[in-house]
Amino acid sequence: MVNDLEIYRAVRKQFQTIDAKLDALAAACRTFAQSQQLSDEYAQAQKNYVGARNRLFDTNAKRVSELYEELGAAQSAIEESLASLKQVDKVLDTIGDAVRIATSLVGLGRAV
Repeated sequence: MVNDLEIYRAVRKQFQTIDAKLDALAAACRTFAQSQQLSDEYAQAQKNYVGARNRLFDTNAKRVSELYEELGAAQSAIEESLASLKQVDKVLDTIGDAVRIATSLVGLGRAV
């Protein structure tokens, strides 16, 4: 069973992964739309990270467990996609999908 700390660590890892590659991602963006998408996803990932620190989760809830598992798979997908930035649009879409999962998960937490 997942706990609050594991959820926080997963959301933190997502943000830190994106943050560590931010300069390379920004350099790989070829259009304004890609740069804007990167900016939006980065900002939301940071918001999720900060938000997860101040949340308690009903770890017995099925949806929380499902989203936690999806977040793990999404993190792996981010890490794989960052290996090559040649198709930055696909990388950004992978990041976006993962960030939305984290946003959904953080949204299920109760503020403390």
